Amino acid sequence: MVRRSRFFAGPVRWTGLLILGLGLLAACSGGADDARSSQPGAPAGTPFPLSTPDSAALPADAQPLGEGDFGLGDGPGGTVQGKLTGATVECDTAGFMHVKTSDGTFLAGVVRAGDWDCQRALDKWTDMNKSAAAVGVRHAGSGDNETLTLINDAGGSLTMRVSGAWRQG
Repeated sequence: MVRRSRFFAGPVRWTGLLILGLGLLAACSGGADDARSSQPGAPAGTPFPLSTPDSAALPADAQPLGEGDFGLGDGPGGTVQGKLTGATVECDTAGFMHVKTSDGTFLAGVVRAGDWDCQRALDKWTDMNKSAAAVGVRHAGSGDNETLTLINDAGGSLTMRVSGAWRQG
């Protein structure tokens, strides 16, 4: 005679135990993001303080950029692609990103948190755009929810939190 456990019988119970175990593991571990997003010497989960570039450092002719899409068009399969040519992207010392295009320059105050700043955003953009010939800009939200998204001609994108967006030229 074979003894069978009523509790562990069947694949449904094993699946339930696996899910329960994974849930407990996730709940108890705190996750890697907690330690990575905290300040050095602070308890895990303490967020980095945010800082924003000083708008006094903007060029005098920079005008506030409203919400919307600039230089974006339809790509194959329903994708969105950047269409503004001659694009260069750079950061100034104040923390503003300059997206220079055939249709003027777009500026964004990149919010700094920990090791994330304008230069880090630029590095990420450069890594994913080795051969991009055009770019588009999507500006959305306001206040704490304001973002700027750069979209290349292949549909690749980088979204970042910003403290304002402007257009020059």
